[in-house]
Amino acid sequence: MNTKMEEIINKYFDDESSKEEETFMFTQLSLDEDAREYFKSLNLLKNTVEETKEDYPNELDEKLLLSLPNMEENKHTIRKYFNLPTSIAYAISVILFIILLSFRSELSGYKEQLNLQTQQVNYQSKMIKLLFNSLPPAVVNAKLENPIIVTPKL
Repeated sequence: MNTKMEEIINKYFDDESSKEEETFMFTQLSLDEDAREYFKSLNLLKNTVEETKEDYPNELDEKLLLSLPNMEENKHTIRKYFNLPTSIAYAISVILFIILLSFRSELSGYKEQLNLQTQQVNYQSKMIKLLFNSLPPAVVNAKLENPIIVTPKL
């Protein structure tokens, strides 16, 4: 018997098999002795489990409900762990955390704007250098027509 046949038999007992698989399974069971033995053992197991099933008595539910702790005691334990100053501190910390997150997102926006402005300034600086280097050189010719005479006044 192969593992495929075992899977099909297991699906059959789990009520997960299709009609085609059941037809194939019963055909193979008629041909394979090992598969028949496996099928018989699972069928015996299923019947034994069904025979040993029993309903629980109603008294068990009552006993379980009576064994639960009193709800008044639970209210006191909840109040012991829930006090007003601690709750206020938690609420304030949550509010501050939300504010911190909003400032962080706003700061990231400012950072992006600063990066854009820096790129623009760098671009403009390169353009100024390019324009400055593209101007023709200036030649200055100086003539000394009127000499400057410096005389002291005494």
